[in-house]
Amino acid sequence: MNNASHAQDSSSKPSDRRRFCKMAIGGMAVASAGMVGYPVTTFLKLPKSMSQQGSMEVPLADLAEGTAIWGEHLGRQIAVIKVDGQVRAFNGACPHLGCVVQWEGATRTFKCPCHGAVFSDNGKPVAGPVNAPLESVPFQIQDDVLRIT
Repeated sequence: MNNASHAQDSSSKPSDRRRFCKMAIGGMAVASAGMVGYPVTTFLKLPKSMSQQGSMEVPLADLAEGTAIWGEHLGRQIAVIKVDGQVRAFNGACPHLGCVVQWEGATRTFKCPCHGAVFSDNGKPVAGPVNAPLESVPFQIQDDVLRIT
């Protein structure tokens, strides 16, 4: 009888180990999918603060030389910059994959954080995997206020 109980214990141990290994591998697969899936889905969703308002206004007094002011217009991130006394407005989406570029005031360039594309202060591509310029956004200046409609 002692040998029979020993045989039952040894036969149940391999199945317990297999079940544990399967559960552990399954758990790691679910955790890995979550770690990859969550950032991807949050990246692909538009920010909740994006509005569909009809116009964007920037007081020129708030725009210092070499700086950028970001705003929203019709669901797009718009960058308004002032370089050498000239005011320019661009769609902040990189034409490569749509990531929002960042303004680097010290170098007077826009840089894409996703793939390293670099654009001049005129929106023209300087480096990276992109060959299209940033989209220029038309604007009007009235009473020292820049308006994008």
